[in-house]
Amino acid sequence: MIRSVDEIQKLKILTTGTFSLSFRGMNTGTFTAVAAGTTAGATTIAGLETALEALTSVGSVDVSSVKTVLEVGAEVLITFTAQPGDLPPLKPSNNVASVEETQAGRTNFRKEVVVFSCTATQDTVRFTYNGEHADVDFNAALDTVETSLLTLFGVEAESISVTSATQLVLCKSATPADIKIVFDRVYGDITLSIDKGVDAGADAVIVFNTDASIDGVYNDDPALTMSGTFQVGYQGLYTRPLNAESSADQLRYALEDLDSIQTVSVTRELSYQPLLGKIDVTEGEIFVTCSTGETCNFYSAAYGLPGYKIRIAEDWYTVRTDLSSPGLHKTRLYLGDLNGREIGYLGSTDTAVTVYEWTKGYEWTVDVLSVSSPLGYIRAKAPRLYPEDGIVQVS
Repeated sequence: MIRSVDEIQKLKILTTGTFSLSFRGMNTGTFTAVAAGTTAGATTIAGLETALEALTSVGSVDVSSVKTVLEVGAEVLITFTAQPGDLPPLKPSNNVASVEETQAGRTNFRKEVVVFSCTATQDTVRFTYNGEHADVDFNAALDTVETSLLTLFGVEAESISVTSATQLVLCKSATPADIKIVFDRVYGDITLSIDKGVDAGADAVIVFNTDASIDGVYNDDPALTMSGTFQVGYQGLYTRPLNAESSADQLRYALEDLDSIQTVSVTRELSYQPLLGKIDVTEGEIFVTCSTGETCNFYSAAYGLPGYKIRIAEDWYTVRTDLSSPGLHKTRLYLGDLNGREIGYLGSTDTAVTVYEWTKGYEWTVDVLSVSSPLGYIRAKAPRLYPEDGIVQVS
């Protein structure tokens, strides 16, 4: 995982006059900049912050400046605390002000958002993902479009939302409004193609709103999954090389092939290690929260990306997203079962509970039922595992 960093942009006032700012297709009201050293009629720094936070595309920001108003020469630092990752710049409406990025945001996770409009009078619109298609009537209700996309991606309800501020159907014959697709529980930088259908009379014209669309981020490194082989033995005899993901039965068969072992029973579970920070849990609740005085950093994926396995008390869960945050939630860690479906906390209500992460490996418990004398310990040879810091411990 990388260290998450907030995006910071610098607004500079270049001359007197009025201007507005836009971000991801949404516009503020008018700001007034005055001559240096004057304050009458000027927009205050606090007023600038309030206007930016009123945009749903921005959310919360921290705004700071040595000046108290927008005057010529003023420089204002704007830190985006609600929108994760590297962000597009705020766009001034004219040359009264300029904006530059002073710190690019970084994040481990961000939801994909596709915004487009559709003009059509007949037939279908085709959505394409990974070579598969969903053909939807041009005048289909947005909930029908949503259902079609859920089927196309093979995901459960609420994984994808399709909405519009003013429009109830997919396409209009003139002046269509934007349609927003949010991939709440389909992760990564998603390539979704939208075009007119293959019908002879299909006439849909799709216009993507690139300013309002957001590239998804899912900073998973599949190469870090445990792989390779290991060998264990008894009384100087060792098994053949075993896959790092060997099942309980595979290890049992390999041990019982040794002349020094007649009968063993083997169970396997995920290996794990504790994470920093402790949480409060409520029986049946679909999320947990950070304990008072602890640092959990759910938002930065300190407890894992969506879909990652975590252990709380005696049970395993997966990290899951909520339906409103642009990334992971700031103060809540949502829970899924091992298939990623919503689940309530299975244990008893408690505070200051430790969470464990899956280390990508496994733990086998071997009960020795019949072996050659004298009794001894099972031993392990030096493994050939990847990542290279993978080890085999026998205790």
